[in-house]
Amino acid sequence: MSYIEGDGDVILHLSHEDYKRLMYLLGVATAGCQNEQDWILDFLNRLNLGNPGYTPYKNPKAEKLG
Repeated sequence: MSYIEGDGDVILHLSHEDYKRLMYLLGVATAGCQNEQDWILDFLNRLNLGNPGYTPYKNPKAEKLG
């Protein structure tokens, strides 16, 4: 893993195995944090922008507002 910061962005280089672990941990956080699910789902969707193998989560609260 590596961390690079510049121009207001952070670039993380992860192995595929570390990426799977991160996704798993965020999934556990989503299941365990009812009050924070909107934030976590939005974060997961932003984290995976451009990932052709990812299906974005629907945010029920955001859909009600839209």
